[in-house]
Amino acid sequence: MKKILQIGLIMMLFSPGVLFAGWVRQNSGVSGALRDVHFVDNQNGWCVGDSGAILRTSNGGSTWVRQTSGTEDTLYGVQFLNAYLGWAVGGNNQAKILKTTDGGATWTSQSLSGWPAGLKGISFTSEACGWVTVGWSVPDNGHHVLHTTDGGSTWSDQRIPPPPWAEVGPLTRIFFKDSLCGWVGGGMWISPILGVLYQTTNGGANWTLRYTWMPFRPPPWDYPSFEGLDFSFDTLNGWACGEGIDENGGVVDELIIRTRDGSQWTWQYHQIIPQAKGLKDIAACDSLNSWAVGRQGIILRTTNGRTWSSYPSGVTADLFGVDFADTGNGWACGSYGVILKYSSGVGVEEQTDQRLAVNGQRLSVAPNPFTSSATVFGHPKGRFAVYDISGRLIRTYHGDRFGEDLSPGVYFLVPQEKGAKPVRVVKLR
Repeated sequence: MKKILQIGLIMMLFSPGVLFAGWVRQNSGVSGALRDVHFVDNQNGWCVGDSGAILRTSNGGSTWVRQTSGTEDTLYGVQFLNAYLGWAVGGNNQAKILKTTDGGATWTSQSLSGWPAGLKGISFTSEACGWVTVGWSVPDNGHHVLHTTDGGSTWSDQRIPPPPWAEVGPLTRIFFKDSLCGWVGGGMWISPILGVLYQTTNGGANWTLRYTWMPFRPPPWDYPSFEGLDFSFDTLNGWACGEGIDENGGVVDELIIRTRDGSQWTWQYHQIIPQAKGLKDIAACDSLNSWAVGRQGIILRTTNGRTWSSYPSGVTADLFGVDFADTGNGWACGSYGVILKYSSGVGVEEQTDQRLAVNGQRLSVAPNPFTSSATVFGHPKGRFAVYDISGRLIRTYHGDRFGEDLSPGVYFLVPQEKGAKPVRVVKLR
């Protein structure tokens, strides 16, 4: 059996070049809906969803392990600041917030008495400072953002008053870039009917309405709401997305808007029935690259920050959450326990001499295949990355020797110089 495996690996080594890229389904081990996903790097991530589900991976999603949440309520949002400290929010008829300091091995419920509505969105900027959104109207008919300055031990209400005669719908996603500047999206569903996006520049003490999304048809057939919101790291480049639903819950409208300064938002993408499927979340990788997901397995992508195109997901399940650790590694989650992983992959040209070209120099890897370790010859800087066959980054190296810590398999070695071509290498045992 070992010899057959070795022959197969050697055949893959010398097979024509391919590009491993796209969305691939991962095994979640659950069948209920997963509502949100968050990764702190390309290995450590969490999903939350129905029946109090919390799933954790420490290997990029190759395996997912269910954690004990202590609740059967639906969880709608999750965020971690590192591999240990995180929060999950949700609740059916009562607000629910959970906190962990050990990566989810144990979860503790935090007190939020007096809120007869579930929580939808979450954004922490430090271990002390965070915000959550109240997902549905409460008796005073206001939009409510709750704020903590002590890691969730206590919470204060930052109410956003509705316009006169208006009835608010849910607040959904929320994003803060620092302790002062943040945004939150949601909807108003009676007089007027609008999707709304607010901004604060003083930590939520005051909120300013920045964008209103008018229904494309007269009421009562279209109730728009912003469902997804994200900004590229440490910039004011951001996107928001949402859906408009009719009185029977059918999707009739979907929208993506964009800002470059955090205040002025412009329309970028809009579809109505029958093309509209409904967009539920968005992830900004940088100022040009962003992804949006939604119902019926829809995935949209922009690579220039302006135009959007569909991208195959391979599923028809509704997708509710998406997150990217970097431009090349992302995850989406949705109905029926669906988890998808995106990998940008590694383009490999057929190179039967198994050499690398860097700045005109010919570099060699030997031995290849190898059993213990291999050496890169002629690489002056000695910095390169190793990917597995799925396109997942395994680790980076600084030096001319690698492989001792790799399991048997096919890998791609990529020098970290611009324009360098990758090469396949095989570890046999």
